[in-house]
Amino acid sequence: MDVIVNTQNVDIFLTESILASLKLIEGTTSNFKNYNLNGLSDMLKNNKQFHTLCKTLYLKYNTFNSIPV
Repeated sequence: MDVIVNTQNVDIFLTESILASLKLIEGTTSNFKNYNLNGLSDMLKNNKQFHTLCKTLYLKYNTFNSIPV
């Protein structure tokens, strides 16, 4: 709910949702040797290119349901 209240537009909300989902996954992957994703969400949050790519995908496909894998 904090993200919804503090976001200025839908783009930021969706990006924060992606990062929050990755943050949840990070905890479970710490137990796997080859799939440890700890710190990924923090790296992506600070990566300007990631935010630009997300905005490009939002504009191109209008929704995440239409984005191909």
